[in-house]
Amino acid sequence: KENGYVGCGGLIRGCDKEWLDGFSKHLEQCSAYVAKLRGTFEGLKFARRLDFHKVEVCFDCIVVYNSIQNGTSGNVMGGSLVQQIRQLMDLD
Repeated sequence: KENGYVGCGGLIRGCDKEWLDGFSKHLEQCSAYVAKLRGTFEGLKFARRLDFHKVEVCFDCIVVYNSIQNGTSGNVMGGSLVQQIRQLMDLD
């Protein structure tokens, strides 16, 4: 974020932890919290496009995990992303 660039990314692994695919996305300037939420949202959409419907998501941020679990966020942008993530999780 030092240079003004913010991004998110992730990868899809198989059941034997082998790399299957990955993604990255440039984001508008935002907080690390919102970037992590956006990465989760983009990752879930990416998995669905690859026809994965049951996935395990690994987090490196307990605040993001708790926000998604509780369905709450401390800011408007985060709250919108939390709701979108929960909607994706509820599709199946």
